[in-house]
Amino acid sequence: MTTTFGGVHFIIDSGGFLRLPRTDTSGLGPSVSTEDTRAATLEIPPRSMHGGNRGSLDHATGRKKRRRESYYGEREQEGMQSIHGRARSPHLSATEQLDAPCYLHSYIDPKDGREKSSHLLRNCRHFLEIRQFCDDLRSEAMSRVHIMEKKARSYSYRAEPYIPEPYEPMEKDEYVPAEVFPEPRGQVSMIHKTSFSKREIKKFSREVKYAEVAMVDTPEFIDWSEQSISFDRSDHPKAVPRPGHAALVLEAQIGGYNMSKVFMDGGSGLNLLFANTMKAMGLTVDMLRESDTGFHGIIPTQPAYSLKSVIGCGLRHAHQFQEKKIEFEVVDWESQYHAILGRPAFAKFMAVPHYAYLKLKMPGNNGTPITVHGSFARSDTCDREFQKIASRFGAKEELNAIDAAVDHTQPPADNRNEGALIEFLREHWEIFAWEPSDMPGIPRELAEHALNVDPTAKPVQQSMRRFSEPKRRAIGEEINRLRKAGFIRELKESEWVANPVMVPKKDTTALRMCIDYTGLNKHCPKDHFPLPRIDQIVDSTAGCDRLSFLDAYSGYNQIKLKKEDQELTAFITPHGVFCYNVMTFGLKNAGATYQRCMQACLGEQIGRNIEVYIDDIVVKTKHTATLVDDLRETFDNLDRYKIKLNPKKCFFGVPGGQVLGYFISARGIEANPLKINLASYIKARRGAIEGHNQS
Repeated sequence: MTTTFGGVHFIIDSGGFLRLPRTDTSGLGPSVSTEDTRAATLEIPPRSMHGGNRGSLDHATGRKKRRRESYYGEREQEGMQSIHGRARSPHLSATEQLDAPCYLHSYIDPKDGREKSSHLLRNCRHFLEIRQFCDDLRSEAMSRVHIMEKKARSYSYRAEPYIPEPYEPMEKDEYVPAEVFPEPRGQVSMIHKTSFSKREIKKFSREVKYAEVAMVDTPEFIDWSEQSISFDRSDHPKAVPRPGHAALVLEAQIGGYNMSKVFMDGGSGLNLLFANTMKAMGLTVDMLRESDTGFHGIIPTQPAYSLKSVIGCGLRHAHQFQEKKIEFEVVDWESQYHAILGRPAFAKFMAVPHYAYLKLKMPGNNGTPITVHGSFARSDTCDREFQKIASRFGAKEELNAIDAAVDHTQPPADNRNEGALIEFLREHWEIFAWEPSDMPGIPRELAEHALNVDPTAKPVQQSMRRFSEPKRRAIGEEINRLRKAGFIRELKESEWVANPVMVPKKDTTALRMCIDYTGLNKHCPKDHFPLPRIDQIVDSTAGCDRLSFLDAYSGYNQIKLKKEDQELTAFITPHGVFCYNVMTFGLKNAGATYQRCMQACLGEQIGRNIEVYIDDIVVKTKHTATLVDDLRETFDNLDRYKIKLNPKKCFFGVPGGQVLGYFISARGIEANPLKINLASYIKARRGAIEGHNQS
């Protein structure tokens, strides 16, 4: 194969290597014509006989000088000039040397006896770079193959242990040769998702990797792979009712017993033998060994496990048969089948099913495939039996699980529990604050908020904004309430001044006064105290019998502000300039400070019977009888920090409620009806708008 690069022809030999063509007048190799490249017409001056051998330094120097003189001599004779119109210098530059004929691959022209070259020195250099690049790629590929082969040789596989027959032969029983199908010892008149151990998964992954990187010329053929199996019209039954609907149920011999209902399931990753079949065969649990295979989806929210055994299994038709050792998982389930043979059994027998014809073919001992016939009537009988089993499948286990979850030692919840809760709340009335003056505040040694403003920061002083008359009246009312509670005090002057912002309260027309501390917060470092994960709080709260929602009375205002930072919170109103004495909303790191305080106060309960997310406190009671005990422990810890609750926003012993935007109850996490109603309203409004636009 030939290719052209840089005006020169290259040859790709059978080994994938690049090489230059050989110009030979004897016809022994390919040559390059003068029409293909101008480099072939260039001549190299003849070598002198007295210049020493070709490899000497003197000879190389003299040859370069003669080549330069010859090159410019020919150019002067032809009248060629340089780009600038001047005669070229007798000294060759690097570019001129590359454009000159290659003296490394020259030949003697037999016609005139002069030394010539088929390509330029530049082409030769390009060729060497390409060949070096190809060699590097080939070396890198060979090194990778070598590493993969080395890893493949390091894989080791544990041989499967020998497992004896699951039954003891009788005194008169003898070994049956393979030429004769064994006589039966008796007559025995849904596969689900499975998971394997990590060890088995890793072992299979190693085998797959080895199969991918194995560098072998001849594959390791498995048994019976030399026989080909196919289906044609001669296998077509007289009638095929609903092709693919009927299951492939065959007759087989397992452990010396004839089975009339063996389901051939090509989608199953294992072979199943049911406990009823095992008992009919006379096998006991002592003959089985433990299995690490788990089944999921059979019984709701409950995994199932099995035992394992290796039993002889045979399939036959007339006088032809095959018998293999098959590993079965023994499970105690009710089923319409005696056994289920999955992909491992198919691979053992090298069997090929046809689900439309209800036939299965596998290689035979005499070279002729064995055809095992199914029955549409047998499949229909199994389907009708399954309909009866499916209605009660797993019902008994589910009832037992529900019965085990019920605590029969505790009496049912009645009015007496409600009376005990009311009596408890009356005894602890001091935990509630009915007005701001009832809040002493959290002691400074337990919790205090600091701003930590950068001392080099330039103070920000905002000019007072204009407010409408309703907002001025709302600001005045809020100022009077905060001054009466002792949350704020008046200032005459301050370097930092912010403005209030009036926002409507949730689900009301009343206005809330917030302070715009944007300029101040820019110069406060962030507190990296972590907040709890909402999803973990919701998951741990779901499923409790009773929930109690607590709300602190002006929770942020119960934490005092550091005295040195109080004047930094100054804000200007139409009624004067004031600053906060306590922590307020809008300050940076206020949430982190409150979360740190609540975790220090309720740390022993968090995760056990209480969950806290900043100012949202949820007491979770797993059993109704312990509701008062959980509340008593919570109230004792809150009283230790002098934290007061708002009686108007607290709910005790409710079966469910909204936690951080999710509706939680004893049944788990449910859809929030408020969000459902909102989504329905938006959908209806969107439909009305689209209908109006179309009209």
